[in-house]
Amino acid sequence: MAEVLDSILKIGDPRKVYVRVSYDGKDITAALTASVLEFSYSDRASKESDELTLKCHDRENKWINDWYPKKTIKGERVNKPSVYMEMAQALQKGVSAANLQKMIDASDLTPEQGKALQTITNSSGWSEVVKKHPEYKGVDGKIRLIEDIKGSSVSAQSVTDNAVSGTILRAVICVENWNYEGDKKELDCGSFEIDSVDFNGPPDTVTIKALAVPISSSIRNSEKTRAWEDTTLQKIASDIANDAGLELMYEVESDINLDRVEQEKKSDMAFLLELCEEYGVALKVTDNKVILFEEEAYEAKPIIDTFDKKEYGNGGRILGYSFLQDTSGTVCKAVSAYKDPKSGRLVQATFEPPEPPETKQIAYVNERPGDLSGDDFREGNDTSSDASGGTFNTGFNQFNDITADFDNPRADRTDNALRQAKAVAREKNKNEWSCTLNLRGHIKMVSSVNIGITGFGVYNGKYSVYDVQHSLGGKYTTVVKARRCLVGY
Repeated sequence: MAEVLDSILKIGDPRKVYVRVSYDGKDITAALTASVLEFSYSDRASKESDELTLKCHDRENKWINDWYPKKTIKGERVNKPSVYMEMAQALQKGVSAANLQKMIDASDLTPEQGKALQTITNSSGWSEVVKKHPEYKGVDGKIRLIEDIKGSSVSAQSVTDNAVSGTILRAVICVENWNYEGDKKELDCGSFEIDSVDFNGPPDTVTIKALAVPISSSIRNSEKTRAWEDTTLQKIASDIANDAGLELMYEVESDINLDRVEQEKKSDMAFLLELCEEYGVALKVTDNKVILFEEEAYEAKPIIDTFDKKEYGNGGRILGYSFLQDTSGTVCKAVSAYKDPKSGRLVQATFEPPEPPETKQIAYVNERPGDLSGDDFREGNDTSSDASGGTFNTGFNQFNDITADFDNPRADRTDNALRQAKAVAREKNKNEWSCTLNLRGHIKMVSSVNIGITGFGVYNGKYSVYDVQHSLGGKYTTVVKARRCLVGY
């Protein structure tokens, strides 16, 4: 194994911590060792992207010259003629060798490059190529493959020679003799695309930030307008993941049926996140995967470690701590109610948490169903009245903006209405009890694991980790943010 940041990140014998960094499967740790000052990895449970940060000195001006990551910054990709897009789309859908050759002949690929593309994509080993290079998944990935063959992007050899000259980084945190002699563990942080490069001085330093959500993918950049009929949340998530060349991990116990859902001028990431939040499903994009899961199911899992107040000071694991109870916005009940535009019937569901906060506040959910086919609004019949409080038979309460109102997904089944009520109650209550622990480096701490808190009186209990930052500089520390697990929702 290559030399690994020993001179910078060594904690002291017998304990040792270091980071292996690779680019497109090539270990570049040795090239980085002499310049890395700080490394941090942020792991978030949902909504926000995981992030990797490398801060390096640039005394020899390498980072602002040969080592500067040139290939993709802010999602802009070099040399992408329209014919490349046509070839990429054809390869994604499936194309015969003859038709692919016609597109190759119309492009600026040389005969040798065209033959290489045919050989790679038509060979029985294509699946293995994609496993080794997940960046070749999806339409964007096929464009990248064409560019790599064309030579407009960095080759593996030049990466070895020039340290970080591409965009895909992978990092693994390694510890040795950490808790006891012979203890060896690793934390694979996953793959990241470079998002920004900051240069500051004096002294000259370069800070590279990379995100787990692919910058070069359409999932977060391209605004789209489309609709799904008689569908499910899993099908929508699958379509979005496939479009981005990502793998879908659907960990929701029961599927969510939807009559009609419209995506209007929104990125896939923003649209899917809104849809998931409405039905109480968490969304995370990491390591070339789109993951949908239920926080409730994760919070039901066992505690992996317990932290007691006695562990603070005298060489203990806890370096600092803070706890908070915040009842603002918490509710004791959530009610979902609206008038179904097809049947004209009132759909209503109420959810009361088993152990509600002391507040007496009630949350009312009045979401407009998404499928207006055949209702009075589409027919142009104004059946509203001051007495009913509704408008065009569209809902239980008065609506101020009809157009925006019917962009919401339909929830015309009582189980979906109950899901909405339960989701709102969880979102409002889940942050009532929270804590932040500053720990001696703890490689097992990742988002969505559960920990126990003891010795802190009223703050004791089972907590779910939602944000972790591993930092390596003069020493290895882990900052954990967690909230108390809810019971029954």
